[in-house]
Amino acid sequence: MASKRIQGITIELDGDTTKLNKAIRELNAPINQVNNELKNLNQALKLDPKNTELLAQKQDVLKKNIEATTERLEKLKMAQQQMGNYNDLTEEQKEQYRALSVEIAKSEAALNSLTKEYNNFG
Repeated sequence: MASKRIQGITIELDGDTTKLNKAIRELNAPINQVNNELKNLNQALKLDPKNTELLAQKQDVLKKNIEATTERLEKLKMAQQQMGNYNDLTEEQKEQYRALSVEIAKSEAALNSLTKEYNNFG
């Protein structure tokens, strides 16, 4: 079994994706926290849409979310890049590579959405 540690993500090349899934959950933790904060702010803004303090807080939270999502995306891409060429991998390794590809696509979509919301915010 080969093991490689990449900035907070450990990739084990033995077909077991449990550790990869755990690493992805750990990468998601700060983003989930910021998303909950953003959700609460959006609910408060529905009640008082002209509250400038809440609007400033939302802008700050959006910025934090963009930063956290960008960091997550960079780590995922680095982990995938360090796995090497897809065609040279074993079937078990390809499974992990594909899992990373899915997470990268999700992160890119989330980042685009957050960036668009941030740019349209003010």
